[in-house]
Amino acid sequence: MLDKSVPARMEYMDGVLEAFRGYLEELDCPEEIALRLEIALEELFTNIASYAYEREPGQVRLSCRLNPDGKELEMEVEDRGAAFNPLDRAGPDFDLPIGERPVGGLGIYMVRQFVDKMEYEYRNGCNILRLKKRILT
Repeated sequence: MLDKSVPARMEYMDGVLEAFRGYLEELDCPEEIALRLEIALEELFTNIASYAYEREPGQVRLSCRLNPDGKELEMEVEDRGAAFNPLDRAGPDFDLPIGERPVGGLGIYMVRQFVDKMEYEYRNGCNILRLKKRILT
C-alpha cells in the first residue's frame, strides 16, 4: 500500500510521482500502464495545486492499493479544496477547430482514457477521486 500526503504545491509533485513510480515497480506493473498512470496522477496533482485552494495551499493525499485479487490498482486522490467533480465536465469537442475549442478539459479527458473506472465523492469537506486500473492479467 502507498499512502502519501503533501502540501498541494507544484514543488512537491516530483516526490509524489517518485513514490508512486516506486510503488508501481514493486507491483511489477507493465511499463506502458505505469507511464499512463503517472501521467494521470501528474494531471490530477497539477489541477489540485493550481485550482483547489483559493488562498493558502492545503494538502493533497494519494493512497494506492491492490484489490483483493491482486490484479487491479485502486487509487484515491484527495484534497480539501473547493468542491469540484471533474466527472461533471464535458469532454473536449474534437470536431471544433483547435482555435475554437474552449480552454480546459483535455487533462481530465486524458485521465479518463488512462483508467478503467473513475468515481468522485465529496464527503466531510473532502474531494475524493477514485481511479481503478487493471494492471495484471
